[in-house]
Amino acid sequence: REGGAVEAEVVKITKSEPSRKFGLLIADTRDGFGYRVIEVADDGAVRAWNDQNPSNTILAGDYIRAINSKTSFDEMMQELTDSESVSIEIDREATARPASKTTTDLFAFGFPAVLPAVLIMTVSFCLKFLLLKMLFDCDPVMTWARG
Repeated sequence: REGGAVEAEVVKITKSEPSRKFGLLIADTRDGFGYRVIEVADDGAVRAWNDQNPSNTILAGDYIRAINSKTSFDEMMQELTDSESVSIEIDREATARPASKTTTDLFAFGFPAVLPAVLIMTVSFCLKFLLLKMLFDCDPVMTWARG
C-alpha cells in the first residue's frame, strides 16, 4: 500500500456452464467502500468457487469495488449477466469495518437521527396552535380539554 490506499483483492471466477448464474445479490447503492454483498446463492458459481477456495471466499458483507473493471452498479450487473468469467475486486479491509448506517438504521436505533423528527413535529404543532389561535381567537388546548 502506498499513501494509505487500500488495495483490492482480485478474485477470478469462471462459470462451469454458460447457463449457470454467478449467484451474487449485491446492494444497489454504493456506500463509500463499494457495493456490499447481501447474499451468495447456494447454487451459483461464486458458491462453487468459495467451496474450492475456503481461505479466500466471497461472503455476505464483503464490499465489491468493481467487476471486470466496471464500477457502476448497472455495468457490474451487466458483466455478471453476460460474462462467462469475471474478475471481482473486493475491499477486504472494508469488510472488517462496520457497515455504514442508513437513514433507516439511524431512525430505528440512534438518537441523533430522531432529533430532527422531534423538532419537525414540535414546530408543526406550534404552527398549528398559532394558526388556530389566530383564525378562531381561542386557546386550542383549552378547547380540546373542555371537550
